[in-house]
Amino acid sequence: MAIEAFTRLGGLARLMGAGPAEAGRAALLFAALFLLISVMTMVKVVRDAAFLSHFGIAQLSYLMLGMAVLSGIALAVYNRATAGRPRNRVIWALNGSVAASLVVLAFALELGGRHVPVALYAWSGIFGLAVLSEFWLLANDLFHARQAKRLFAVIAAGGVIGGIFGGATSRVLSKHAPVPYLLFLAALELILAAVLCDLAWRGIGERPREESTASTGGADLVRIFRESAYVRGIAVVAVCMTVATTLADWQFKAYAKLHYASHEKEMARFFSVIAIVLGLLSLVLQLIGTNRLLRFAGASGCMRALPVSCGVGAAFMLSTLGLPIAPLVAAAAGSMLIDGVKFSVDRSATELLYTPLPDETRAVAKRFIDTTLDRLAGALAALLWLVLVWLVGVDRPERLVYVSVATLAVVAVWAVAVHGLRGGYVDAYRELIGAAPSDTPVGMVNARGRLRASRLLAHLDRDAPKRLRALRTLTALQRGSPMLGLDAADVEPHIERELDALELLERIDRALPGWDPPPLRTLHAMIKERIVQGCERVVRLLATLYPPRDVTALHRALRRRSERQRAGALEFLAALTELPSKRRLLAVLEASALEDLTSKPMSRDEAFGALFVINDSGLRACVVWCAVSCGVFLAEARALSLTDASRSVRAVARMTLAARRLPGRSRLRERAPKAEATRAHHAP
Repeated sequence: MAIEAFTRLGGLARLMGAGPAEAGRAALLFAALFLLISVMTMVKVVRDAAFLSHFGIAQLSYLMLGMAVLSGIALAVYNRATAGRPRNRVIWALNGSVAASLVVLAFALELGGRHVPVALYAWSGIFGLAVLSEFWLLANDLFHARQAKRLFAVIAAGGVIGGIFGGATSRVLSKHAPVPYLLFLAALELILAAVLCDLAWRGIGERPREESTASTGGADLVRIFRESAYVRGIAVVAVCMTVATTLADWQFKAYAKLHYASHEKEMARFFSVIAIVLGLLSLVLQLIGTNRLLRFAGASGCMRALPVSCGVGAAFMLSTLGLPIAPLVAAAAGSMLIDGVKFSVDRSATELLYTPLPDETRAVAKRFIDTTLDRLAGALAALLWLVLVWLVGVDRPERLVYVSVATLAVVAVWAVAVHGLRGGYVDAYRELIGAAPSDTPVGMVNARGRLRASRLLAHLDRDAPKRLRALRTLTALQRGSPMLGLDAADVEPHIERELDALELLERIDRALPGWDPPPLRTLHAMIKERIVQGCERVVRLLATLYPPRDVTALHRALRRRSERQRAGALEFLAALTELPSKRRLLAVLEASALEDLTSKPMSRDEAFGALFVINDSGLRACVVWCAVSCGVFLAEARALSLTDASRSVRAVARMTLAARRLPGRSRLRERAPKAEATRAHHAP
C-alpha cells in the first residue's frame, strides 16, 4: 500500500517511464536518500563548525590518520555483526545506532568539552560512509542493470534535493538555536529513512530478496581483490578520487578558517550557504545532464566528469596568483563545482560500476571501498598534506594556494585509472553472462566464405521462416567462431527490418490478452513463437558483425531465468555494439527479455490490419483464420485468397471463407489451420 501511495505522487510512474511497482520502489528510495543526504549535510555543518573553531587543518590531518585505523576495526566488527542478515534489518540497526549516538553527541557538545568535536568528526566520517553504502547496496538489490541505468540518476536527485534542504535547515536553525541542536533533527531523519528503506525492501514481492553476504571475512576480501582486476580498478579510482577531493576540500576549509577564525556560528552559516548553493548546482546537473550522459557515455564514460572538474577547480585556484580573485571565493567555487559533479553525475555512475558484480562480491567489495579504503585514502591525503607543510609550508596563508599543484598531480593519475576502467566494465559484464575473455583470439573466414556470406545476405528479404533458414546457413560458416568481415552498412537494413517486425509482435503479444472474446489462444502461441525466432534472427545478424562467441553467450543469457543476467546481457550488448540502430535494438530486446510493459497497447483491429501484411506466410495464414472467425476483415481475406504470394495463405483464406458460408456456421470456432501454417514454412 505504501508503494502504491508513493507511485501516485506527482505521476511518478510517467515521469520515470516505468511500471507502477518499479516506480513505487524508486520513489521510496528517492525519499530515503533525500533524508540521508539532509542528515549528512547537517552533521557536516555542525562538525566542521565545531572542529574548525577549536583546531586547524594540521590537527585534522592527524585525525584522518587515526580514522583510517578506526574504520578498519569498525568494518571488521560490522561485517561480523551483520553477516547473513537481511538488508532491511541491517539498515534498521545501523540507522538506529547512529541516531542514538548523534543524540548523545548533541548533549555532549552542549555541555562542552575540547575533545567532543574530535569525536564527532571521527564518528561522522565513518558512519556517513557506512549508511550511504548500505543504501546503495539496497538499491542494487532492488534493481537490475537496465533499471539501475534508468532510475539511479532519478534516485540520486533525491539526495541532491536533500542537500539543499539540509543546508537551508542548518542556516535557519543556527540563527535561532545552538548549532548542536541540528543533530536531534538529523537523528529523527535517520529513523524515517530506515522506515522508507524497509518499505522498499518489503515491496520486492515476487522477486527473491537478496540477503546480506553470509561470509565477509578478510579472506574473502583478499580473494576478491586478487582475482578481480575490475574490483582493483574501482579501488584505484576510489583512492584517487578521495585524495584529490580531500585536498581540495581542506584547502577550502583552511581559507574559511583564516577568514572566520573561531567564530563558530558565522562559520556554520557560511557552510550552510555553501551547502544550499552546492545543492542547487547539483540539482541542475542532475536534471539536465546525468541521464543524458549515462545514456550516451555509459557509467565508465561518466566517471571522467569528476576528475575534469577537480582539474578545473585546481587550475582556477592557481589563477588567483595572477588574477584579482579572492582565494576564499576561488576555493569555494572550486569546492562547489567538485562536489556538484560528485553528488550528481559521479554518484550515479559510481553505483552503476557495481551492477555487473555478483551479489556476494558486490557487498564485500563495496563495503570495504566505501568505508575502510576511503578512510585509508583520507589518511594518504593527510600524509600528503603534512609533506606539503614540511616541503612547501602550505600552512602559511601565502603558500596555501600551492596545494592545488598536488591536486593536479593526483588528478592526472586518476584520469589514467578511469581510462583503464572501461575495458574492465565491459569484461565484468562479459564474465556475468559467461562470454569468452576479451583476450580470446578471434579468426577471420577466408575470401570464399565472405563471398558466400554476402550472397546469403542478399536473400534476407524473403519470408520470415526462409530468412531464419538463410541466417542459420550463414552462421554455419562461423564454425570455430571466426568473424565474417561483413560491412555494418550492409547488415544494418536487415536488423532494422527484423526490429520492425519484433516491435509489432511484442506490442500485439502484450495487448492480445485484453481483447474481446474469443481468446485467440493459437494466434497468441504463434506470436510468442515468432518473437523467439525474431530475437534469434537479430542475434544471428549481430554475429555477422561481432565476435560470435560473445553474441552466442549474449543470446544464451537473454533466455535465462535470472532477470539480473538478462539485464546484464543487454548492458553487455550496449557496450559491444556501435550501430546506428543501437538504442532501438536495446529497447526492442529489453521489451522481450525483461517484459517491459510501458508500450502503447494495440486494439484487435489494428493488430489484424498490421498482421495481414506482415512478411511471414505462416503467421498471415493464422491471422486470416482468426479474423474470419471473428467476422472482421472479410474483404481483406477475400483479396488475400486471390492475390497473396503464398499458396498456403490463399488456401487458408478460401477455406475459412467457404466454411463461414456453410449453413449453421455463421461464426467459426477459434481453431488454427495447423497443417496449412506448417506447410507455409516449406512453400516455394
